[in-house]
Amino acid sequence: MLSISELQEICNQYEISALDKEIKIIEQSIRSTGINIAILGQFKAGKSTFINNIINENLLPTGILPTTSIVTIIENEEKENIYVIFKNGKRKSINKNEIKLYISEEENPNNKKEVDKVIIYKNLNLDKKIRLVDTPGLGSVFEHNSRETIEWLPETGFAIILISAVNPLSQNDLNLISYITQYSPEIIIVISKIDLIPKKEQDILIEFVKKRLQEHFQRNFKIFASTNKTDSASQILKKLLENRKLNEDLNLISTHKT
Repeated sequence: MLSISELQEICNQYEISALDKEIKIIEQSIRSTGINIAILGQFKAGKSTFINNIINENLLPTGILPTTSIVTIIENEEKENIYVIFKNGKRKSINKNEIKLYISEEENPNNKKEVDKVIIYKNLNLDKKIRLVDTPGLGSVFEHNSRETIEWLPETGFAIILISAVNPLSQNDLNLISYITQYSPEIIIVISKIDLIPKKEQDILIEFVKKRLQEHFQRNFKIFASTNKTDSASQILKKLLENRKLNEDLNLISTHKT
């Protein structure tokens, strides 16, 4: 396995610039003090609701139409603050009620406000240094939303991929899982909105997703089901993080990316 310094040396020697972004991200992950846990999925898979359930507060906008248009990071910190980071590097402090003005498609169509990301520092009552990353949904009518997510994906540490129970395992879901395996050594699958399916069919659906993923990727993924009515989202996150050590995980992530 190449080290990052050896990879950089090869790129310099042969004037390979296409990997500059990836190498920079690997170097950042080596120096990082926390893990980016990306919440990914097709539009309307329930990503923002999933995160709101974890943090036990309706901070992120949700709705029947595609809502999230900007990458939003919730970082586990004691002192709570919210900042908008613009593409020109400027930073602005905002309050909770202003979040929607910058990250929703309704208030910031086509990202006309030139927002790079929004960072929310919040006490998540966890002993782990993590960042939950809400990404715009893939496959919606707003192509710029998908572009925002695709451009951010190399920064993924661990990934939680939501698959809606009402539209289980489309080809787009398979493509996303295949793509994210390049960047993340730890991927779990969450079947969201499971409570919208008759209870007698829920186990059948979970087994179907498990079997199809095993057939397609020749590996077994951890699969969980999530509802909007319980603390299932926070329980899933705890299962992902249990018995993990930060330094070992950061090394695992940087090695995998390299």
